[in-house]
Amino acid sequence: MIAKDLFNLCVDGGASVLGKFENDLGQRMRFYEHPIYGEDSPVIVAFIDYGVAFNSTFYDLHDMTQKNCDVVSVETCIKFGFNPNDDSDYVPRYVDGFMFFKYEE
Repeated sequence: MIAKDLFNLCVDGGASVLGKFENDLGQRMRFYEHPIYGEDSPVIVAFIDYGVAFNSTFYDLHDMTQKNCDVVSVETCIKFGFNPNDDSDYVPRYVDGFMFFKYEE
């Protein structure tokens, strides 16, 4: 399924919204339950400002909505030179027509 078709299926098809998040690139996302397979299918990531959606490989939102300070303490982040407010490695990004996770950039 094409990314725009999946987006329309989720938005217009009444799929359940599981959560919302804005990554550190300012990209707004909505996470949807699959409109046909429900919780037996991975979460769908919709990039609201781009009108596209992609299947993820995750069955919950926990890893896809974390900041570094959610994983380790602010003090630990600063000690090792990380910005506590940056996204963790599994936060989705939309780049050049594709969805990537931060660690894949």
